[in-house]
Amino acid sequence: MKEFSFCREYKICGKNFPLLISKLNVRKIAFKNLKYDKNGDLLITVEKKDCDKFLAIVSESWYNIRVKNKGVLSLASYCLKKTGVFLGIAFFIISCFFCSDFVMGIKVKGDGEFFYSEVYSVLQESGVKKYSRFSKLNLKEIGNKLYDSSSLICYAQAKKEGNYLIVTVEKSEQAPSTIDVTVKKLVSDVDGVVLDMTVYRGNALKNDGDEVKKGETLVDGTWQTDFGEYSTYVLAKVSVLVTETFEQAYNGKKEEQTLALLKAKTKLGKEEYYSEKVEIVNGIIKVELKYVKMFDTAFN
Repeated sequence: MKEFSFCREYKICGKNFPLLISKLNVRKIAFKNLKYDKNGDLLITVEKKDCDKFLAIVSESWYNIRVKNKGVLSLASYCLKKTGVFLGIAFFIISCFFCSDFVMGIKVKGDGEFFYSEVYSVLQESGVKKYSRFSKLNLKEIGNKLYDSSSLICYAQAKKEGNYLIVTVEKSEQAPSTIDVTVKKLVSDVDGVVLDMTVYRGNALKNDGDEVKKGETLVDGTWQTDFGEYSTYVLAKVSVLVTETFEQAYNGKKEEQTLALLKAKTKLGKEEYYSEKVEIVNGIIKVELKYVKMFDTAFN
């Protein structure tokens, strides 16, 4: 029987209780919690549906009966008599409902380690902060935004569990399968211009098209959120366009430009070049070579 089902407790005064119990069993009366008090009286709890039959059987046997409410009936009776208790219970229920509406933290599950920057970017865009109200958030829309935030995400969901916002992200087959967890900061070792920046985890400090100097940080593993400082390893792919120039005197020979280009390429030692340019300016052969430097902390 459920704890707060409708039932009643009776106190029976008399003798030969085993005979009474036998009669109740024969009549299939639903009862429980048989016990004797200090005066030798029998205490018994009977389901509400069988109370009328129980009273008829007891009356036939000439027992004295005292009725006590039990379960929901006793709770209601007690609360009516104890207004303070009733108000306390009501306040507790309301408080639990009200407090559970606040976001106290965020938990990222699944392959979320690849997409922390996307997750926090979407949450910030959606107005999610510490102590935000769940009732004011559109969790389905947040999940859809997460899904659209990266072509490497094949599934995304946001849901409420207690006071926590649970974000689940699953990566597609095209996403990196292994990662280097030792990189806490991605630093450029060249001067150039950012061509493309894809950050799976970490805080991007540069955007596509930004100039970058040697020694500058491209992606940092530490950043501030509304839930405090967050620190992680960096998981990112960044391409930087580097420009190198070489000069030498022009002596008027036709093959000098070709030789100057070959000499510059040999010195750089790159297999591929983004672009190459050779021109003569004021008696000087100028060679401009551009190549792409890749910074990749994600390995397939």
